[in-house]
Amino acid sequence: MGDSTRVKIENDYSVSLEKYYLDNFEKGISFFPKEVVDLYHSYEVNIMRKAIPVEDKVNILEVPVNAYLDVSEEHCFALPENYCLPKYGSLNESIKETLIALSCQRKIYIHGPSGCGKDAFIQAYSFLTSTPAKIFQISPETDVQSWLYSLRLNEKGSYIREGELLKALRDGYLTPKGRQIPYLILFSDFDRASSDQAEFLRLILDSIEGRVLGIEGEVYKVLPGTIIVATANTSGSGDHKGRFISANPLDNSLLDRFDRFFEYNWLDWKDELRILKIKYPKTFHNIEWLESVLKKSISKMREYIQNDSVSLEFGHRALCRWLGHCEDIYTLFPDTEDTPNQIFKRGLNCYLDSMPDRRLRGIVENILDPHSPGGIKSEGDTSHIGPRLKLRY
Repeated sequence: MGDSTRVKIENDYSVSLEKYYLDNFEKGISFFPKEVVDLYHSYEVNIMRKAIPVEDKVNILEVPVNAYLDVSEEHCFALPENYCLPKYGSLNESIKETLIALSCQRKIYIHGPSGCGKDAFIQAYSFLTSTPAKIFQISPETDVQSWLYSLRLNEKGSYIREGELLKALRDGYLTPKGRQIPYLILFSDFDRASSDQAEFLRLILDSIEGRVLGIEGEVYKVLPGTIIVATANTSGSGDHKGRFISANPLDNSLLDRFDRFFEYNWLDWKDELRILKIKYPKTFHNIEWLESVLKKSISKMREYIQNDSVSLEFGHRALCRWLGHCEDIYTLFPDTEDTPNQIFKRGLNCYLDSMPDRRLRGIVENILDPHSPGGIKSEGDTSHIGPRLKLRY
C-alpha cells in the first residue's frame, strides 16, 4: 500500500491502513477514522485483490520498529493508564536506544529507580506494535522452575506439565491462521532472583543460541526472534545504598548473556508535569501554585537522593500517592472549605506516612518544608479533618 496510506497518531507512532482494515472489517466501514475511510475508497479495489500484509514498520519516537498486523490485543500488554512516551531528557534518549535494541531483537537489561517507567515502557511497546508478550514477575518465593515445567498427578498417575514460559519461548504465538510469531518475554524485578532461580534463567539467555532445558534433560531451541527483556532496580551488582535491599548480586556469567544494558532515570520535569496534569486535573485546577511548588520540591528531593544524602525513593509513584489523595478529596468534596494549602498537606501526608521511621520522615519534612506554602511542619488547625488525617509531626 505504501507510505501514502499511513495515518499519524499523536506524533508518537503510525499505523497502516491494513491494520485498521483487519481490526474493523467485521464492524463495518463506519467505524474507520475519516482519513482511513477516504483512503479505503481510494484503494478499495487494490485491497480486495491483494493479500493483506501481516507485518509493517511503525515509527515510535522516530525509531522504525516492527509491528504485527494479525495479533489481537488480548495477547499483547495493555497500554498503561495515562501513559505518555517521554519526549524530553535522558529518559527519552534511553528509550530511543532501547527501541533500537528491540527492533533488532536483542536481549535487553533495563535498570533504574522505582517509578521511572521501565515495565510501563515495555508494556507500551507491546501495545503500540501489537507484539505478543508475557510478563514473569520474579521474587525470592517464586517457583521459577514451574514456568518451564512441573510434575503433576492425576487419576492415571504422574505427568509432566509444560509451563507458560517454556511454551512461549519454544512455540511463540500462533495466529488464527497458524502463523508463528515470537513472543516478547518480560522478566520484571530480575535482580531479585536468587542464585538458584538464576540458574534456570541462564540457558534462556545463552549468548550463542537461545535454548531452554526440559525436565528430562532435553534441550528446546528458543523460537528465533524472541525478545527477552529484564527490568531491575540495580545493574546486577546488588544494592550498596540501602534503597533496594531486596536486590541481589547477579553472577557476571548471567549478566554477560544480555546484549544491551540501559539505565533509566526519572522523568524529565516537562514529561512528569504533562502526565500529572492528565491524571489529576482537579488538583491542578484548584491549587494554582501547585506546578511551581512541585517543581522545586521534586528537584530538591531528587538532588538529595542522587547525592546519597537520604536513602529512599521519590519517583512517579510517590507523586501519585501525594496528588492522588488530593484528587480524591476534590472529587468527593468539590465544595470543600479546606484551603488549597490544607488539601496540599493532606495529600503530602499520604506520602510521608510511607516513611519507614520518624527520623527519615523528619529529614524529608526538612527538605520539603522551605518549598511548601506555609511550610509543612506548621500544621495549624486541622481538627476538622479528623484524627486519621491530621499531620503528625
